[in-house]
Amino acid sequence: MAAPRTSGCRWKSQEVSKASKSVLEIVTLFSTIDSTFPLHLIESITGMGPAVRVPQPRQFIAKALGNKGATSREVIRNYFLKDFFANHCKIFQKRPIYWLFDSGKQSGFKALIYLHRYTPDTIGNVRIDYLHRMQRVYENEIDRMQDMIEHSKNPREVAASVKRREKLQKQLKECREYDEKVSHLALSRIELDLDDGVKVNYRKMQTASDSKFYEVLADSKNIMGKK
Repeated sequence: MAAPRTSGCRWKSQEVSKASKSVLEIVTLFSTIDSTFPLHLIESITGMGPAVRVPQPRQFIAKALGNKGATSREVIRNYFLKDFFANHCKIFQKRPIYWLFDSGKQSGFKALIYLHRYTPDTIGNVRIDYLHRMQRVYENEIDRMQDMIEHSKNPREVAASVKRREKLQKQLKECREYDEKVSHLALSRIELDLDDGVKVNYRKMQTASDSKFYEVLADSKNIMGKK
């Protein structure tokens, strides 16, 4: 079977094999509120074999990423939230093999999928298992902030809770609006053909069965180019 290729170039089989062993192999959720992501990342890396085993893997990775954060967990988290996808697109010349679901400016929801493991069920799985879960997290956190506002006697704590609640409410609203778009694509159970290349498939995956385009992936304009 021929190796999958992106638009205009064919990837060598060893490159695809190497990519398939990445730490983001299936789907990884990360957001500004979910603190579990870096831990899952570390567990994936340390389980890959002796070649990547180091005494303190989290600190090792954080140092390699530039230590932009107060803790190693924060450094790794910030990298995947802000820098990974842009760097990946640059390396792969706007033909990424990791695709970023991105709800928008509030960063309410982000999730990476690996193109070569995509199936018609992937979007539905992202929606149910990750996006809906994230909405519940926001709802619970908003309730917690409200409780702090109503019962705390510390003015600074109340002010901080009000500010955080407002941000969470914006993120929850963004997620709900994003869910509307994702639902159309999930129900369409879209099939991709890797031989069509990234450019074509990036548009295809965001076009529902009613032929309407629902932008749910990051940097669509630059990756798809002009139609």
